[in-house]
Parts: sequence; structure tokens; C-alpha cells
Amino acid sequence: MVYNGSTKRDTVIRKQNKSYRFRLSDELFEAALQKAKREDMTLAQVLRRFLRAWVAGELETPPHTELEEEIPEDE
Repeated sequence: MVYNGSTKRDTVIRKQNKSYRFRLSDELFEAALQKAKREDMTLAQVLRRFLRAWVAGELETPPHTELEEEIPEDE
């Protein structure tokens, strides 16, 4: 929590976590969800761990392959 130091009354400004939506094929989503469950994790936990490791330079971005299906962006 961050306090804004207002003289009239201290108000608490809560830092909000960001939410991000993206599209996955049904097949990839179900496979990832089942694997996460087998490892006793939520899919969100898995994705956060991967993103943290990637940002820290512990993982390389996999190369783009022709096999990746194109999923249209949100309209």
C-alpha cells in the first residue's frame, strides 16, 4: 500500500495488479490447463512463472514456427 500523505485525511492508494487477456486454441488451452492441474498449479501461476523467468533472461523466446496457428486479435 502507498499512502499519499494528504493533509486533510490520509487515503490509501492500493497498487493494482495488471490483468492481460489473450487467445489460445482450445487444444492448447486444455493441454496447458491439464498439465498445470497435474503439477498442482493454476494456469495463471504457470504463466506468471514463465513470464518472470523470461523477463529475468532465464528463458529464451521460442522461435516462430510455421505450425503456429494464427488466432485473430480481439476485435
